Amino acid sequence: MTGKYGLNVNRELFILGSATEVAHIRTVLAPLTFLVPVEISQLEKPRTETHFIVGCADFSNLINLHSIARTFTALNSSHCHKLLFATAPEKLAREHLLFGAELGARYTAQGGNRDEDLRKYIKKICLDLQEASSVPWYEQEMVKAYNRGDEPKLEQIAARLGEMPKDNEEVLRALVLVNQYLGSFDKVEFYLKKMLALNAQNLWAANGLGRMFLRSGRAADGIELLEKMSQFHEINSERLLDLGTAYLNVGEAGQARQVLQKGEKLTGGQDGRFAEGLAKASTIDGNPRVALSLLPKPYSIDLVAFLNMRAIIQIKAGKIQEGLDLYDIAWSGIAEERVLKSKLRFNMGLGFLKAGKLEDAIKCFEESTMLGGVEFGRAAKPLTIVRNVVATQHKQGKPVAATGEVMRWSEEMEWERV
Repeated sequence: MTGKYGLNVNRELFILGSATEVAHIRTVLAPLTFLVPVEISQLEKPRTETHFIVGCADFSNLINLHSIARTFTALNSSHCHKLLFATAPEKLAREHLLFGAELGARYTAQGGNRDEDLRKYIKKICLDLQEASSVPWYEQEMVKAYNRGDEPKLEQIAARLGEMPKDNEEVLRALVLVNQYLGSFDKVEFYLKKMLALNAQNLWAANGLGRMFLRSGRAADGIELLEKMSQFHEINSERLLDLGTAYLNVGEAGQARQVLQKGEKLTGGQDGRFAEGLAKASTIDGNPRVALSLLPKPYSIDLVAFLNMRAIIQIKAGKIQEGLDLYDIAWSGIAEERVLKSKLRFNMGLGFLKAGKLEDAIKCFEESTMLGGVEFGRAAKPLTIVRNVVATQHKQGKPVAATGEVMRWSEEMEWERV
């Protein structure tokens, strides 16, 4: 369908803001007839074409900024074109612009001409999307290639982008995206670092590299990079959540608490992930019951996974009862997820084995087998082995106790991650 400006492809438009702000943006962009306004609630559905999301940002309202940060952070596809429309103040400070850059916003409309500037920018991008061999066009094509599983096409796009000048941040960004689609994470890291060498204040690259380090287990590198970003601004609550979580994962409860408290203040206590993070910090400090009793149930999968990880750490360190207590707490906060409960009971059985409590281990393995069914059956083998040991000891009139063979075997068993 050809629009007023000769654009022959319709683009979906999402607006994140109050009803008044949404109505205003729709009016501003009404002349761009190739834009199709879609309710923000539909944004969660998978999309295969380039689309726009405009976040109406009042930089004097931290709760508003958190809403934008959370939504924009979750949108990491190259075919989601993120924009900010500054409703206040009239003139933005440097930290406001860096906030948008970190979240991957490609443009921030501000000042007295913000309506016209937003309109012109979107029109220009849509024209660029139809210009073969432009960077936006390549970004659009790589999404299409990825969605149809066309790896040779992705490699061809990567090669074409590789021929472009490497002193251009948009080219480097596109190279990051195409290599993410290809799963070439060594190249992703290379181009993110190249972006930072070109512009040390490219917070999109810094944020992406920091998160990549955390996902790949390079916690120290990720923490160092995310900490440096606070030199530029501290109004992105999602970064604070990432950094706080990284500290939790390396057992630094005090550092995690400081960062998460900042994030909780930014969000006005309206985001339960920060309260959950602070409860995790108390768990590391050895005070889990009181902290977790304040959280709503059922617990999130993320919290259960954290308790499982901490329990394993405690048991491996010889603090078996502390680890078993964490399993009791996790169990009390789970809804009726059979497989999840089965995995926790399996690990609890391993904990009892390490404590030499074979009959308690048998009860856990029995319950794990019953709950797991055909979906999770790892407890069947240890259940048979431990039952046989106990039966032999009963027959011989010996007290039930873990044998050296059982203990060696239990050391070889892998713990279940959830």
